Amino acid sequence: MSDRDVRELVARVGKLERDNRRLKLAGAGVVAVLLAVALVGAVLPQEIPEVIEAREFRVVDENGDHRARSVDFGVSVEGDNGFVALGLAGLVFADNDQNIRAQMDDTSVQYFDDKGTRRAAMSGAGVVSRDQTGTARAQVNENGLFLNDPAGELRASLFLDRQGTRASLILS
Repeated sequence: MSDRDVRELVARVGKLERDNRRLKLAGAGVVAVLLAVALVGAVLPQEIPEVIEAREFRVVDENGDHRARSVDFGVSVEGDNGFVALGLAGLVFADNDQNIRAQMDDTSVQYFDDKGTRRAAMSGAGVVSRDQTGTARAQVNENGLFLNDPAGELRASLFLDRQGTRASLILS
C-alpha cells in the first residue's frame, strides 16, 4: 500500500466515524422527542373543557356563575355587582337587575339611576344634569350655564356677551 492509499483510507474511516456519530445523535434525538411526546401525553388531562359553545365563549366559575363571555357585539364581564360590556355600542355598566347605569360611546358619557332615568349626560353639546323625573335642572354648554326649576322652566342663566368680555346673570 502506498502513502496515498493509506491517506485515502484514513480519510474514509474519519468520514465514516463522523457519519456514525451523526447517526447516533440523530437516533438519540428521535428517542428523546418520542419520550417527551409520550410524557406530555401522559401528563395532559384527558377531560373535555367545561363549556365551549358556538356563537359565544363563556368563563364559568366553580359555582356555575357566568363571569365573562364573548358575544357577537363584544366582550361582557360579569361580577357580583352587575356586568360591564365593551362592544359596538361602547362601554356599558349594568347593575344586578340588568339596568344600564352608565354608558360611554364615541359621542357621550351618560349616567342612569336605578329606574333607568338618565340623570346626567356629557357630550359635545355640553353637560346636562336631570332630576329623578328626567327634567333638565342644570345645563352647561358653549352658550353658558342654565338652571331650571322642577317644572323645567328657566330660572337663572349665566353667559358671556358675543365678544366674551362681559358676563351676564339673569334671574327669573
